[in-house]
Amino acid sequence: MQKDKQYRLKKLMTVLAVVLLLGIAYYIFVKISGWAVPCVIHKLTGLYCPGCGITRMFLALVALDFETAARNNLLILLLLIPILIFAIHRARIYVKGEDPKYTTFEKSAVVAVIAIALIFAVLRNLSAFSFLAPI
Repeated sequence: MQKDKQYRLKKLMTVLAVVLLLGIAYYIFVKISGWAVPCVIHKLTGLYCPGCGITRMFLALVALDFETAARNNLLILLLLIPILIFAIHRARIYVKGEDPKYTTFEKSAVVAVIAIALIFAVLRNLSAFSFLAPI
């Protein structure tokens, strides 16, 4: 049983290391080239999706510029801590080998976040809420 936990922890740490390295590589690429992955939804429709501005938000966060981060994607910025807590909780369940089924609360939270993201997407495309559009 202990070997299973060690294997799962090693696998999780490997995945996290790869994601971190890819994130650092993307950050360096964007800073050097000025190019970022464009939003397909915005390119096709001209509308902002819930994720529009996320790269600029993270670039601003790295520079500790919280105002610019908020102006680029307030929703994701506000959800970073809850998402991190949720991810750590799910990682703990994975490493310990516990039942991976989502609780009713977790399912409800995911549905609520999706609903909030859809509302955010609509609002940031209305002129009265243009302050929610990325800069």
